[in-house]
Amino acid sequence: MLLPTASTTGRGKISEKIQLTAHVQVMAEVIEGQLATKEGMSQIFMIFLIFMCLFFSACNNFNFEGIRERFRENFSGNLGAPSNIDPAGSNSFTFAVFGDTHVGLTSTSFISSAMMKSKNDGDAFVVVAGDLTNLGKADEFNAYIGTMNASAHLYRSVIGNHDLYFDGWTNFKQYVGRSIYSFDADNVHFSILDSGNGTLGEAQLNWLKSDLAATSQPIKIVVSHYAPVSGELDNLFKLASEEECAILKNILHRNSVNYFVAGHYHGFREMKLGNTTYIVTGGVNSFLDPGQSNHLVRFTVNGNSINHQKVEL
Repeated sequence: MLLPTASTTGRGKISEKIQLTAHVQVMAEVIEGQLATKEGMSQIFMIFLIFMCLFFSACNNFNFEGIRERFRENFSGNLGAPSNIDPAGSNSFTFAVFGDTHVGLTSTSFISSAMMKSKNDGDAFVVVAGDLTNLGKADEFNAYIGTMNASAHLYRSVIGNHDLYFDGWTNFKQYVGRSIYSFDADNVHFSILDSGNGTLGEAQLNWLKSDLAATSQPIKIVVSHYAPVSGELDNLFKLASEEECAILKNILHRNSVNYFVAGHYHGFREMKLGNTTYIVTGGVNSFLDPGQSNHLVRFTVNGNSINHQKVEL
């Protein structure tokens, strides 16, 4: 049986993506037809194993060529970068981060609720940590941007692996702009990374080192879709290369980065390594990982100090 696939590109080759909802339907139909036989039970187990392999391959599309090409485009001068933010002028404010909105599979009402919660609670802005869309399609990006803008709340966006599906990079460039950039919000410096293929690449790691070394802001935050660590399910949800993970963690340590914030895992995790706190927040969607809840993470800046709290939605 041929399973539905979709060839995807982003001016760099991205491996074929799997439409998981179609796989679920195919799997259910096969199981229904096989349950009555003893042989069918063993076939069901094999189908389940294949499905799980497809699931994780679809969510982890590791590819170095894709990020190399996107890095070149980010610094070609043809894509605009978001400007700095001056939320208070007093180095005292709050902002929120949430991720994995998956517009196209999840209702935009989840985004609206999170944005309104953040705005009504007085946050200066929001950062969305990737997987803005589910399949990277133009209508999904249009719905994402429309919903975010309708909230009349300032925001910045990060690219995720789902945003690259179906030539998603072309759409991301059109609707969002650069996927690698930095900005300041009062005395906080943000470095935004492109880990959409589960990799960063040497050029981007070198850019991050230079970017962090150049800032004079006392508080530093790096945001990416994939993290170099992600708790007990470490290998399923973090960057693909152990070498890259080690290099990245070393860069964060040497530059006294306060927080590394990521998405990808549909839930909440946190851990501290050295002086850097790692936060994973992918809680604004309708298909959370087991035991997780819809949430955002609020950061409070007060002078040269910063702390965080998980906020339920």
